[in-house]
Amino acid sequence: MTLSKFWSFATLSALAVMLLALPSSASADTYEIINLGNANSNSVFGIDAAGDVVIRGQTGCGGSFGSCYKTYDDGVLTSVSSKMPTLDFDDGTPCKPTAQATNGACNAGREAFGGDLGSTFGLFTGTDPLTDNIFGGSVDSIVLNSSGDIAWTDGMNECNYEAIDLSGSPVPEPNTLLLLATGVAGAAGMLRRRFVRG
Repeated sequence: MTLSKFWSFATLSALAVMLLALPSSASADTYEIINLGNANSNSVFGIDAAGDVVIRGQTGCGGSFGSCYKTYDDGVLTSVSSKMPTLDFDDGTPCKPTAQATNGACNAGREAFGGDLGSTFGLFTGTDPLTDNIFGGSVDSIVLNSSGDIAWTDGMNECNYEAIDLSGSPVPEPNTLLLLATGVAGAAGMLRRRFVRG
C-alpha cells in the first residue's frame, strides 16, 4: 500500500467520524402522536423546548379559577395553573405556508403546516401535504418547538394532539467519538509504520 492510499484511508475514516455526528432529517413516520383530550373550550397554547405542551382552556381547571393553563408531559397532565408558563415559541424563522395550508409554524429550520376546519390535508411537515402528511383532521392552531415536536388543535375531531419527533438519531457522546477517533488514529499509525519499514 502506498502513502497516498494511506492518506485516503485516513481521510475516509475522518469523514466517517464526522457523519456519525450528523442528525437525520424527519419523515412522516418518525412521530409519536398523543391525544391530549377534548378541544371543546380548550386549545393548544404553546410548547416548551422540552416538548411539554400547554393547553389553555376553561374546563378541567378546578374550582379556584375560570380559565387555566394545563401542562402535559408526553401526554400526561403534570400541572394546572392560572399563570402562563414559559414557552419556546417560533424563533422568527421565515415560514410561508403552502397553498394548501392555512396555518403554519416554524422553529429552528423546521416547519409544520395544516389546514383549518374543513381541510382535507391535516398536519404535514413539508411542501407536499400528501407525501409529508403526519395526521388527518384539521389544524386550527399549531405550535412547534426547536426540537421538532408539534402540538395542534384539531377542530374537526374536537381534540388536541401532540406529535413527538422521534427522528433525532442520538448524536454520539464526546467520549464515544473520542474512542472512535483514537481507534482510527491507532490503526492509521500502525499502517504508517508499515509504510516506513516496508
